Amino acid sequence: MNNKELQQHQRAQALEAEQLIGYWIKRHGITKKDLDTHPQIEDIMLLIKFNAEFWDMNQKFKKKYNSAWHWVYKKKLPLRKNHLNNLKKIGTTIVKWRTTRQTNQEAVKAFRNKHKIGIK
Repeated sequence: MNNKELQQHQRAQALEAEQLIGYWIKRHGITKKDLDTHPQIEDIMLLIKFNAEFWDMNQKFKKKYNSAWHWVYKKKLPLRKNHLNNLKKIGTTIVKWRTTRQTNQEAVKAFRNKHKIGIK
C-alpha cells in the first residue's frame, strides 16, 4: 500500500468513525458540541449507560431518570446525591424484579417438563 492509498484509507476510517459517533449521539439525544464541550459529560455518559442497562424501567422510574437527565444535560449541573440514590434504588429494584421473573420462568418451565403429557 503506497502513501496515497494509506492516506485515503485513513480518511475513510476517520469518516466512518465520525458517522458512527454521529449515529450514536443522535440515538442518545445529545449533540456533537455537547459531546465535546458539556461540563458534565461524565454524568451524561453515566446516565446513558444506566439507561442502556435498565431500559425496562417502569414509568415511575423513567420519570426519576428523566429528572436526573434534565438536571445534568439541560441545566448542565452535576448529579446530586439524591439523583444517585434514586438511580441506585431503580437499579436494585430492577435487578430484583429481573431475578424474580427469571426464577418464576424457570419454575414454570420445570413444572411443564415434569408434567408433560404425550400428545399424539
